Amino acid sequence: MNHTHDETTYALLWSRAQHAFHVEPFSTTLKKARQVFLRGYGTDFSPVFIGSDDACRQTRRVLCEYRERLQAHQDPAPVDVSEAKAVGELCDDFMADLLERMAAHKQHDTQP
Repeated sequence: MNHTHDETTYALLWSRAQHAFHVEPFSTTLKKARQVFLRGYGTDFSPVFIGSDDACRQTRRVLCEYRERLQAHQDPAPVDVSEAKAVGELCDDFMADLLERMAAHKQHDTQP
């Protein structure tokens, strides 16, 4: 089953063990997931974003900058984690903030 959207859709993956991102075609991600299912073991890479190759790479840049700011305490966390929130709500808030930051980056990158 090779669909044309597989070739233009990419996955941004995060490895907790390696503390690294990886971008690959989404069809590759699915193939690896099937191998994990069949073998019963796999990788620690988890998908964190799915989109075009450019969008995945832009998201990686934003996430790296976000992590650096949090580690340096230069910028408060965009999500209020002090409140007791459901994990799903925190993820939704984080993704909304991420999309806003990506839009700002794109606007900044296209200005002369």
